[in-house]
Amino acid sequence: MKALLGAQRDRNPCFTIFGSEAGEVTAMVQTAMLAGMPCTGSRDANLAHPTKADDLNMLFSEVPSSPN
Repeated sequence: MKALLGAQRDRNPCFTIFGSEAGEVTAMVQTAMLAGMPCTGSRDANLAHPTKADDLNMLFSEVPSSPN
């Protein structure tokens, strides 16, 4: 899994994944992107466990939360 973050660090304009269950995770990321949800939303979500999408929490763990 890899996400490239742009100047607005809480968004994920580019995402790629290779391996088993890649379609499951890609669909979740695509839905979040279409909804305009920041990647911290994926990080902080209670995702189904154990699934490959559960790894999104780890992927975005270093992204700082946006100040409100």
